[in-house]
Amino acid sequence: MLSKNSHLEKYRQFWTSRGYDILTVQTSPFDLLLPSLGGRKVAQNVFNFLTRELVPRYDEVLVHAFSVGGYQLGELLQRLYEGIERGEPEAEQLYRSMKGWLIDSVVFAEDAAPGLSRAITLNPVVQPVLEKSIATFLSATSRFTFARYKLVEANIIDNRREVPAMLLFSKDDVVSNFRSNYAVVDSWQRKGIPTKAQCWDRSSHVLHYKEHPEEYEQAVDGFIRRLDITKAYK
Repeated sequence: MLSKNSHLEKYRQFWTSRGYDILTVQTSPFDLLLPSLGGRKVAQNVFNFLTRELVPRYDEVLVHAFSVGGYQLGELLQRLYEGIERGEPEAEQLYRSMKGWLIDSVVFAEDAAPGLSRAITLNPVVQPVLEKSIATFLSATSRFTFARYKLVEANIIDNRREVPAMLLFSKDDVVSNFRSNYAVVDSWQRKGIPTKAQCWDRSSHVLHYKEHPEEYEQAVDGFIRRLDITKAYK
């Protein structure tokens, strides 16, 4: 959300140097605040691109989500579930192509207000006012916002198809609660899902790669080496 292209380029280089092609998906504050109109539409656009417009189709997909990108992944999974229930072969094909999820600094539904406000501004005067305003809006529109966040969040936590997954987070991130991260990891592990957690004692929200580059690369490389990916260098 609101990431500058220069910030994203570091991650693009990370993946292209390992033989991956990149599709960048961005979610705006509007998309998050009005999920049925915004995030849901973004998920449909991603679905259309990967299943109808992209030639040749990719049969191996690795997702690297950041912050509210975890929410957006949940929206994409919701689109896939609905498509599979309708018997859409392209939805089944895209879901089967998912080889792994890496989710960096995921924002859980309960942390949407502080997460969104900090994504918009870090101004110490403006940020708390904006956070309170967003929290008030989400409370007033809970049926259409918070309820949707919980729905798509459950898609990730439940992980019905048992996609191998990794969470990257820190103990001092006020936006991505480390206890909630560990709870998700524990849930996946109890289901027997191949899972990895990388937690730092001190590291800023979505800046783990910048602040711990060597550890970040080692952790991610170690995770993807265990995945069933054949068409990229690992």
